[in-house]
Amino acid sequence: MDSKWFKNVKEYGIISFGLFVVALAIHLFMVPNLFVAGGISGLAIVVERALTDLPEEFQYIKQYLSVGNIMLLINIILFVVGFIFIGSDFGVRTIFSSIILSLMVTALEKIYPIVPGEPLMDDAFIQLIIASIMSAVGLSIAFKYRASTGGTDITGKILNKYFHIDLGKAVLFSDLLITLSAFSLSFSSFIYGLFGIILNGVMIDYFLNKFNERKEVVIISEKCEEIKEYIMNVIEKGATIYIAKGAYTNQEKEVIRTVVNNKELINLKLYIKTLDPSAFITVNVIHETYGLGFLAVTD
Repeated sequence: MDSKWFKNVKEYGIISFGLFVVALAIHLFMVPNLFVAGGISGLAIVVERALTDLPEEFQYIKQYLSVGNIMLLINIILFVVGFIFIGSDFGVRTIFSSIILSLMVTALEKIYPIVPGEPLMDDAFIQLIIASIMSAVGLSIAFKYRASTGGTDITGKILNKYFHIDLGKAVLFSDLLITLSAFSLSFSSFIYGLFGIILNGVMIDYFLNKFNERKEVVIISEKCEEIKEYIMNVIEKGATIYIAKGAYTNQEKEVIRTVVNNKELINLKLYIKTLDPSAFITVNVIHETYGLGFLAVTD
């Protein structure tokens, strides 16, 4: 089996899992509580509620326009508009993610129907926190594998191109406009949505940092050669060797520096403990590591 093909299938599978977590947050918590925390899902909730005011002769339309279907329709419109104004600057993973997320929400609506505006729990604030955590985890997984759910990213790029607004601010502006539309539902829906945008942004940054977090390990030991061999051959990581001089003894010693993940750090410490209990070890947290075996420089 082609390794590149397998890698792509694996990454799309992980992205899909992340999107499913987001879809659960939308269906179980955001829709029933009418949380409009920006994004296409928030706009879809507002549109779905607006359809309840359609004249009776047009009410049959509503059965075809659930939140999931509205999300899919808005994303398709945005992709067409984006293609016209900014070209095909989307990427396959963004198109895949936006469509799959919409279809997952639609599937959940069929499997486990929930009435918008009728929450599962009494405490709306707790549900907002749960929804924000789930969304942040799911989106962080997608972002880690270079996927985006489109939506306000596209409107942000349009504002960036034609009005020279910073991309991050343009996306935030688009989300705020959507949240402002929650006034058509209720003031509380707007307030919860506003708080949800802030909470979501903070949590996405937190989880992305956690997913990319690595540990820099610096080791001074009399068993430097054995530790170096263990790092390279067992946990299969690179290492850098320095020559340092002790301030007290004036003796030169080898210092090993390597970067590992949490699991590898545990195994490395256990190995050093059995090999050289007097070894001196320092560990530093690194949020991003680029290079062979880690993130690509272009990520």
